[in-house]
Amino acid sequence: LASTLHSHAEAFSEAEEYADRAMGLAVEAGIEQWRCHALQSAGVAKILAEKYKDAKPILEQAIELCTQINEKLVTANAEKSLAKALQKEGKYEEAILKLNKALYKAEQSMFAHDITHINALLAETYYLMGNSSLTLEYAQIARDRAFKVNDPRTIRDVTKVMADTAASAGDYEQALQFFREHMDANQRVQNDIRTKHLAYLSTKFNNLDKTRQIELLNQQNKVLSLETSLADQSRRNILLIASFGLILLIVSLFWLLKTQRQKRTFKTLSEVDGLTGIANRRHAIARAEQWYEKVDDDFSVIIIDLDHFKKVNDTYGHASGDWVLKKVAEVVQGEVRRTDIFGRTGGEEFAIFLPSTPEDEACQLAERCRVAIGSIDTTPSGDKFPISACFGIAGITHKNKSLGLLMHHADEALYQAKDEGRNRICLYEPNVKPEATVKLTSVVNPA
Repeated sequence: LASTLHSHAEAFSEAEEYADRAMGLAVEAGIEQWRCHALQSAGVAKILAEKYKDAKPILEQAIELCTQINEKLVTANAEKSLAKALQKEGKYEEAILKLNKALYKAEQSMFAHDITHINALLAETYYLMGNSSLTLEYAQIARDRAFKVNDPRTIRDVTKVMADTAASAGDYEQALQFFREHMDANQRVQNDIRTKHLAYLSTKFNNLDKTRQIELLNQQNKVLSLETSLADQSRRNILLIASFGLILLIVSLFWLLKTQRQKRTFKTLSEVDGLTGIANRRHAIARAEQWYEKVDDDFSVIIIDLDHFKKVNDTYGHASGDWVLKKVAEVVQGEVRRTDIFGRTGGEEFAIFLPSTPEDEACQLAERCRVAIGSIDTTPSGDKFPISACFGIAGITHKNKSLGLLMHHADEALYQAKDEGRNRICLYEPNVKPEATVKLTSVVNPA
């Protein structure tokens, strides 16, 4: 259980550590059922940590043992995880066989989440094999089930496959619908991971702080005992006690300073995006809400989404993708004012909140950012490719709507920019149909 909870918080090294502890306890106790569960947990922990080669022999042991003792659901989970490892190695046929076995056992156990996830993995594997009909068949089953059981991770994975399949078939309207579902689910997953990870960090810090407090109390108790035992001794012993007190004071001050420093570090980690160094989604929106309540005049929001970012990752690798995100954050940061709030709100999505700024000034800033992004030289990343982005803008003159609604309007303008060809800016206009939204700039041919 501890291994699973740490995996959900993306604390993978701790998850593996707890899985290994469970394995040792199961072997020591000699209980086969415990060992079955421990093997399956250890294999899953390595799969989540993307250590597929290490996971395979552990999962194969789990399948053999759990089958012998008739643990069908655990066996199905192990087969599902082994199929994931085989899929990552490009052994799609073997992965399909394992998934079908796992699906049969999961259906016998009537465990809805496992049935849903296995169907999603079948869809993903058939997609990698290029079989679009079976991809859509299993994807539709997984998507319907995922919505019923409220499983955002499966919704995220399966709608991505469905969007790519629809796009390959030329059905871009359907692809856009699935992509929006994918983005919504992905945001829910990221928020869930972020919440769990922050809770994990907070718990870990509190436990560490309590341990240090106990150690400090133990040291104090030792000093008090020593003072009592040396009460009748000579002046030399009194000086010795005074020395111990001074050392204790120094140690106490040291721990206090170290604790305060760690508190500041954890606060920074909870507010800053680890890759780009700018504000993360939660902190950016929280600061924007504070400004929104203060100002009584204009307020504008710009949503930025990089064009074809998945293609950059797929073609040049995730290292190049990370380089692009950091570079875009750097050039946009150079355009915004000190009072503006700039943050990363999703995978390749950024937002700028502009207090006391009318829409026309927001459009001018967006155009400067669009030009700056398009002028990025990607040669230092190791590859040469163009970068562009779409911008959705919304603003208000009088505070007659919430910040959330203003962001929603900016998001609608962003989708319009994408629909109209990318590398452009669109301004949200109320009482105008989406297809009639004003285009403030047209596609620019990157240099």
